[in-house]
Amino acid sequence: CELSANGQPRHVRNGLFQLRNYVANNRGKLVPILLAPYLSTDSQALCREHEVGFLDLHGNVFISFDGISIERLVASAPTAEKRKLKSLFVPKATQLLHVMLHDN
Repeated sequence: CELSANGQPRHVRNGLFQLRNYVANNRGKLVPILLAPYLSTDSQALCREHEVGFLDLHGNVFISFDGISIERLVASAPTAEKRKLKSLFVPKATQLLHVMLHDN
């Protein structure tokens, strides 16, 4: 198993590369699986393309080996987290800007 903190395709590619190297350097019957908080359909397709199973915390799973196939896909994606925008004009930043822009 390879754990990816982020399920975006660019991070998934890195995890798939790590799994491929591990499988290539170890003998025996191995079933590579990528774990992530959430895997989009694009990330899931990358895993299938590289014959790697996947499991995410949202409930999506695909594992296939020796004629056994486990698959469960959740239709809805998790809600996006809204982050508060940081203001450039908070008191400390304003003081710093004032000092930097002040003519000497």
